[in-house]
Amino acid sequence: MYVAAYDGRLIALDALTGTRLWEVNTTGDTPYYTITGAPRIADGKVIIGNAGSDFGTRGFFSAYDAETGRLAWRFYVVPDDPHKPNEEPELALAAPTWSKDRDWSKGGDGNPWDSFSYDPETELLYVGTGNGGWLDQPDNLRKGDELFVCSILAIHVKSGRMAWYYQTTPGDIWDYDATQNMILADLTVNGRPRKVLMQASKNGFFYVLDRVSGQLISASNYVRVNWTKGIDPKTGRPIIESAANYTQQTRLIFPSANGGHNWPGMAFDPTRGLVYIPARDSGFIYSLTVPTWYDKGYDLTKLSRDEDIRKPHATLIAWDPVRRKPVWQFLLAAISNGGVLATAGGLVVQGTQDGYLRFYSSADGRLLHQVFTGTGIVAPPVSYERDGVQYFAFQTGWSGFNSEPVAADAPPPYLNDGRLIVLRLGGAKVPVAPRAQRSPFLAIDLPQEPKLVAKGASAYLTHCAICHGHLGEQTLVPDLRRMSSTTYDNFNAIVLGGVLKSAGMASFSDILQASDAEAIRAFIVDWAQRARRDDPSASKMPVIPAGTETPRLPGH
Repeated sequence: MYVAAYDGRLIALDALTGTRLWEVNTTGDTPYYTITGAPRIADGKVIIGNAGSDFGTRGFFSAYDAETGRLAWRFYVVPDDPHKPNEEPELALAAPTWSKDRDWSKGGDGNPWDSFSYDPETELLYVGTGNGGWLDQPDNLRKGDELFVCSILAIHVKSGRMAWYYQTTPGDIWDYDATQNMILADLTVNGRPRKVLMQASKNGFFYVLDRVSGQLISASNYVRVNWTKGIDPKTGRPIIESAANYTQQTRLIFPSANGGHNWPGMAFDPTRGLVYIPARDSGFIYSLTVPTWYDKGYDLTKLSRDEDIRKPHATLIAWDPVRRKPVWQFLLAAISNGGVLATAGGLVVQGTQDGYLRFYSSADGRLLHQVFTGTGIVAPPVSYERDGVQYFAFQTGWSGFNSEPVAADAPPPYLNDGRLIVLRLGGAKVPVAPRAQRSPFLAIDLPQEPKLVAKGASAYLTHCAICHGHLGEQTLVPDLRRMSSTTYDNFNAIVLGGVLKSAGMASFSDILQASDAEAIRAFIVDWAQRARRDDPSASKMPVIPAGTETPRLPGH
């Protein structure tokens, strides 16, 4: 068996004994590379990509000999500095689509960070590539298509050379990766049998491509879209709306940078010809001037009509790829839900952010059964048979991210300790995860200097909020408003010194200075004081004053 580690290692193990057979470092010593996708086995090779888009890396994927771990070939997604030679002939096609005066110290990104698909009949490997680093837009605005970011690539698995490509979002400035899982199937389209590749892309369109030639068969939006008028059927290119350009004016654009569909996998029922998509319908405030899209106080009515500001929501969609429309939809309570399994027995199974595993009728979407675990589910379930009994296995261990504030007196979240849960008909009751214990708000009454608080708020949003929450009580990573006095006293030792590294809190000393850490602590103290006063502003992140110094990531 083959395991890809987050730190870039690819490891071959004996499946019976667990003995390590070989190990290779697939990403080298360059910072910010990780692996988030699973390895793909094809033609005696193990193929793996990497993550790191938005951090100035240069995306690539590699094939290793399955027996020895020797590198067989490597494909770079984007070109390098034009003064350097191209590693592969395909880059001669890609290079002219990039601005000649771009900052080549930034790697171009395009990382293929999700799993791939393989067709043994055509011996083609299909790879979805990532975005071109949209966080760099203020410094490096798009000036061309930028191949091969946001693309689907067909690669000859024996040689590593490209057969064809299709770019879903040329010149992407919205973070619309094309890394979502791809389904290979045989469909009858307009009375003609076609070997197809299907993808519900992050950009809101469901694509059906001829997987042999790369020809676009159809592209229809499955969620709300306003960045384009549609996809030109002749060229395959999106017809960009002028209002989608946020570089001159703040815009509310659909779908959001989180995508209409992202990494939780969709599933296909070949009997019914339906694809089941874990979709989300939400917009995103794109801007080069508004301090932060998390600011709940920003007047969205300045950006679009009232009907475009409805509450973001998620659905499970049964999509007909031939008729290009949904057959049924099921509205979900939470917006970030798990991957989908479709079975030959007529079931569609999905885990949800709010802790349920749900069983639907694949024909009409009726909810047949649900199991509550207390913990969010992202990974798709699997099904298998043993001694004539069908089992369903799934992993839990994620409490999700909620974009709305949670009342201070609300029950604490459930613990998200990782569990593997296996179900069978007539089995025992599934235990619900216990609830976390909640600490009181930090009891420090000393007033904080407003400019220091503002600087700390900006730094917190940039570096802390993704884990510790934007509004409080959001995740099981500690709500820092409730830090202990010991944590308060040792704040710099934790943030800069890394004394809690073994507990998952790495040092930020390569990014933050002591003055930054002090400002973040001042903001948290002020935030906790407002929460203790039951001040409504405690559930809102403040507007960061213009001109406030904002720490930036290295390379930005």
